[in-house]
Amino acid sequence: MSKSNVAQPIVAELSFLRSHTGIEDEQILPEHVLKIQAEAYRIHPYPYICNYTFLWPRIVRSPAYSQLLKLGSEHKGAIFVDVGCTCESCITQISVHVSETFTVPFVPGDVFHSALLKPVAPFYASPDTSIPDISSLTLLTPLLGHVSAVHAAGLFHLFNEKQEQLARILASLLSSEQGLFIFNIHVIKPEKGIQKMTWT
Repeated sequence: MSKSNVAQPIVAELSFLRSHTGIEDEQILPEHVLKIQAEAYRIHPYPYICNYTFLWPRIVRSPAYSQLLKLGSEHKGAIFVDVGCTCESCITQISVHVSETFTVPFVPGDVFHSALLKPVAPFYASPDTSIPDISSLTLLTPLLGHVSAVHAAGLFHLFNEKQEQLARILASLLSSEQGLFIFNIHVIKPEKGIQKMTWT
């Protein structure tokens, strides 16, 4: 983990990093990123920490991103849920594009745990529940059948047979209205199994 290694991803996201760190100096900014990377790496050496992909706001590179922004501007009361497992900058990046006053609750937990998100079938009609107060959410269950779009960040590739279960769980969040969707970019293998990789 050297400053030279981090230089390229920092240049690619320079404007984004400057706006959210307040660091304008191009010499100090890589040092700051390396410090954060080292702290995260000590907790667990995940590949995305080692290879700096945590710097990439992949959501804006998705073909569906422009559709998401259009949905947010045209669909009154649209609810967006970012479901992920990493410290990616996706949700921070979208906040820049949407509003300076963009605030969302962080709801930690395991989507496979019924205490966080009750397992139900996807909705084909409006749910009996009312739209919850987003700012006070501590669970995802109140959102069932009310969500307009779900960004599943770096998530599906972590599971084998549970991938289909995860897809059904996330689908249950979506409203029955047309034009709503789940999206992201994922790593895949041509055959079933876990890919073993070595990172140094």
